[in-house]
Amino acid sequence: MKKLSKKQKLHNIRKSKKKLRQLTKRNKKKKRRKQKNQNTILGHSYSKIHYLVAPATLSLLDNERETLNFFNKAIEISKKCNVNHCIYLNLFKVEHISADAVMYIIAFINNCKRLNILNVNIEGNLPQKKEVRYFLEDFGFYSYVKGLNKTHEQNNKERIQIKHGKNANGNLVSKICDFANNIFKQNNLLGTKRLYPMLIELMTNVKQHAYNNYKGKSIMDSNWYIYTENTTNSISFVFLDTGVGIPTTMWYNHKEKLINLLPTSNRDASYIASALRGAVRSETQKSYRGKGLPGIYQDSVNGQISNMCIISGKGKCVIKNDGSIEEATLPMQFEGTLFCWEYTLENRR
Repeated sequence: MKKLSKKQKLHNIRKSKKKLRQLTKRNKKKKRRKQKNQNTILGHSYSKIHYLVAPATLSLLDNERETLNFFNKAIEISKKCNVNHCIYLNLFKVEHISADAVMYIIAFINNCKRLNILNVNIEGNLPQKKEVRYFLEDFGFYSYVKGLNKTHEQNNKERIQIKHGKNANGNLVSKICDFANNIFKQNNLLGTKRLYPMLIELMTNVKQHAYNNYKGKSIMDSNWYIYTENTTNSISFVFLDTGVGIPTTMWYNHKEKLINLLPTSNRDASYIASALRGAVRSETQKSYRGKGLPGIYQDSVNGQISNMCIISGKGKCVIKNDGSIEEATLPMQFEGTLFCWEYTLENRR
């Protein structure tokens, strides 16, 4: 074998380096093209897409742990997002969804402060099952997202779709009371005399708590959402407050009292129960207000509403018919406050 001269060796080295540079350049282009395709949804390119897969049962009441995990992951991702990022909500495998979960998805899309500031897009798909898609439509989900058209005839006589706001909406509350009266075939407001001030109270609390010194603690802008539906022998209500939540409000306003009054275990549930029993006073004492959480507790005890469930922070409280409060600790944090209750014919008497 002929020995290469020094000049030939240098030539071969330069040639190899050139080939290596060309190969590296090609690989980089190929990688960029692949990455671009991966980060493109419906023709729009994002610098990064965060994928989230919803559980088969998406409901805070029926599948607490997995639903909370889904929403908390969405919140954690929102904290890491930057400009031109996208969060993709994959609802394809959802087989059951409840109004509370739909409400929270809408709130997350519309209220998340960081997403609005950075102009982060939310994309997603619909459930594979036709029945679940119909539920989404009936709840009013299509009114809050772009590019979705109605697919079936809705029976709006049986529900008031999800509505939202920042301030108390007397017209909407009157409409809800009329809805309840019409369902039970009564033409006066006697049966809903406590429903009206109760809803006004819940709506007013959102604004009241939004402008206090703990407003920066919430990852969402303070808004309320409400859904009402006629079910078998009752009317169900779901109300969401996207503020800081009852435990945080209680702690900031009554820290010294709570340290001595309540146990450290199951803390958030104890805070909610304490507020219901009136152990600490609310921030306002205005006569037109519904006396806050103690008023809600009293309505439950008096049989004017049934099956009241309150979720906030890591606490969950259910008011029983005998006036006892069942306290539970959630497996993870819930941002905001959720109220669910029923209104039956018996509640009107």
